[in-house]
Amino acid sequence: MFDWVSIASLIATTLTGGGWLMSRRLRKKEDEKHVIELEHARAEADALRQRTELDYTKEILELYSAHIVQPLKDQIDLTNKRLDSYEEAINQAPKCRIYPDCVVLVRLQKSSKTNTSPVTQQD
Repeated sequence: MFDWVSIASLIATTLTGGGWLMSRRLRKKEDEKHVIELEHARAEADALRQRTELDYTKEILELYSAHIVQPLKDQIDLTNKRLDSYEEAINQAPKCRIYPDCVVLVRLQKSSKTNTSPVTQQD
């Protein structure tokens, strides 16, 4: 017949086996929960990285604009002002008393015939 030790052993095995199955199911649920949390954390990290890249790009564009574009724009404005004053001076040349013998006008005419800049032309 059955002895009490084998019955107790059978009951203990059944209970611990059931406990093992229950703990396995709990571990599986916890693992799934951790995987979901990990995926959520990765998504947040990717979003943060993209925002950081966008911030870096904006900062680089601001620096580029401040240190390269703006000085070039200022230089172009200055060049345009100088060009306007030169054009005004040339337009006033016929009113000059030495107009026929003006060295500047002779030089400008000479440079326009050779299609070179009067600034780079050397005598």
